[in-house]
Amino acid sequence: MRLVTLVRQPEEPTHQGSRKIDHRSAELFLGMLWNCPASHGVKNDMITPILFLLPLLAASPDDLTVKITTLDAEVFDAYNRCDLTKFGSFFADDLEFYHDQGGLSVGRQALVEGVKNNICGKVHRDSIPGTLAVYPLKGYGAVETGIHLFCDPKSTTGKCGDGSGVARFIHLWQNKDGGWKITRVISYDHCNDCSTSIPPNFRVAASK
Repeated sequence: MRLVTLVRQPEEPTHQGSRKIDHRSAELFLGMLWNCPASHGVKNDMITPILFLLPLLAASPDDLTVKITTLDAEVFDAYNRCDLTKFGSFFADDLEFYHDQGGLSVGRQALVEGVKNNICGKVHRDSIPGTLAVYPLKGYGAVETGIHLFCDPKSTTGKCGDGSGVARFIHLWQNKDGGWKITRVISYDHCNDCSTSIPPNFRVAASK
């Protein structure tokens, strides 16, 4: 069974729930407020709290996104180096791995054995920058989604190029007593030898 997996090298993460407003936009907003006639009577009272909030409006991605992005990079560094002990440590014992071509695989050890037999020395994985998204899951942890590439490590100089395999993924992360583990994986929408650098799907368009 072919077990082609998961996600990413470090990249600029995105979080659909986080607010990212650049300083230029904030300056334009202040300029409009200051020049608006209706605001002249209250603007002095409003400017101070708005200035206080500017660093928050222009803040970097939240801690959850940074945490999951870092963990993701560690998972796939171990994957690419075939460090099976470290790779396996990121997954729960009762892992469920759903693959659109290979079906369901249950348990961490089954995944590790699949990587050992089918991936090591044969497959290299790269993330596609800008496709990683992280969403909080109340009382449990986080959901991670993204798109990644797979290629022959012997044919790459460090990054998978156009014509690589491409797939989408969903990872369910559980935070238990401060420790993060992947409990569910969905690896789907695989397309072999058809990747391109063109968003949003990063694959050759299907022929009609």
